[in-house]
Amino acid sequence: MDVQIPIFTLQPLVENAVKHGLLAQEQGGTVTILIKNDQNRVLICINDNGQGIAPELLSKIMTHGFGKGAGVGLSNVNERLKVIYGPQYALAIDSVLGIGTNVRFSIPIKSSEGVVA
Repeated sequence: MDVQIPIFTLQPLVENAVKHGLLAQEQGGTVTILIKNDQNRVLICINDNGQGIAPELLSKIMTHGFGKGAGVGLSNVNERLKVIYGPQYALAIDSVLGIGTNVRFSIPIKSSEGVVA
């Protein structure tokens, strides 16, 4: 199995979980990265038990230009995944205020003949 994750894909997602989810809480929290084989894809999940994202922000956070960061945030990661692998490989985000956030995406598994999925 050969899976290559594009540069600056995991790092911004983990950084966002820490910066926006956990550091906003006095008690901190936990970020978990789960990677598992899912048929012809590898599923990658970044979970945190931070403050969560308000529903009205959840619909906006992947919009290009949202926020004041360096441009390597969610919209950038999402667009690069879609350009490299196709629209079916976009980021998916679920969040509940006070509970935490789950960001996930998948990467196709490559065989010696090319991409399987």
